[in-house]
Amino acid sequence: MSWFRVGTDDCPAALDITVTSPLTPATLRDASSTAGAAAYAAECRKHTANYAKCQELGWACIPLAVETFGNWGMEAQGVFSRLASALGMHQRTSKSWALHTIYSRLNMSLVRSVARSILGQGLHLDPPVFQTALKWWLGLDTAEGSICALCPDKMLDPLGHHATTCKRGGDVVFRHNKLRDILAETCRRAHLSVQVEAGCNLTPDHSHSRPADVLISNWVLGKTAACDISVTSPLNSNIMSEAGVTAGAAAQATELRKHEANDVKCSELGWLCIPLVVESYGAWGKEAMESFSSLASRLAITSSRPKSAVLSELYGRLNLNLVRANVRAIMSRYCPLNSF
Repeated sequence: MSWFRVGTDDCPAALDITVTSPLTPATLRDASSTAGAAAYAAECRKHTANYAKCQELGWACIPLAVETFGNWGMEAQGVFSRLASALGMHQRTSKSWALHTIYSRLNMSLVRSVARSILGQGLHLDPPVFQTALKWWLGLDTAEGSICALCPDKMLDPLGHHATTCKRGGDVVFRHNKLRDILAETCRRAHLSVQVEAGCNLTPDHSHSRPADVLISNWVLGKTAACDISVTSPLNSNIMSEAGVTAGAAAQATELRKHEANDVKCSELGWLCIPLVVESYGAWGKEAMESFSSLASRLAITSSRPKSAVLSELYGRLNLNLVRANVRAIMSRYCPLNSF
């Protein structure tokens, strides 16, 4: 908390600067309909937390709240207006120019710090990757009449279905392992005991199947959870019509198939079978979302962070790496016919 003297009566003002996100679950609905709602909510929280102490010290409590996209709260705007008047008189410039300078310097520093935070966590896409991802998300042609570089007898479809499901080249395995490793690392941060690719040769028949991509001990009521990660495409011919009508239909169908395949072996081992299914466009299945919510609750306790922030970060890391892997598969298979 920093402060400076305001007005002619030398009344100290305690300025408490805070950055808030309009995307948090608590403010998302209001922020989507009312500009500055997240900043206003942050101002109210700061007043609740600091008003009594500031009164004891004879200070005016003034929270300066800014949303991550650069929208400043009303109290901050009032302070900046008074500061610009004083700065304009001191530098013999207009108040509007001084106010423009204040906002420019503050918002540029905000943008740099947010960008640094995103880049530091690897939560960004390089320009070529982003451009391809954008075309894919918008349903634009990602093939442009190309054949698959790894399947010479196969033409690439415009929506990228073949590229994101092709078993050749190792892209499917790379994508699966990346999601698996992120989940395992998140579980370890939540102080959970984790094994990767477990289940081989543990049953009397010495089955080589591994129903647990990530095996988590003491998940629910002391039981071990066998998490089976799977990526499915809603463009598969056997589910496309249903997926076009019902959101998450492809993920739900894959969950059922995973239960049919793994429930018996997991039951023999005393494990809970939990299929974590995500559609190629990023929609997670019901069981995955419930599991991530539970995991976020545990990690929020161990990291002393809000559950909403932990859950948002988990989805961000998983889905960003899903996009990267899908775009990698699309770009690596692009092979125009005129290149021969």
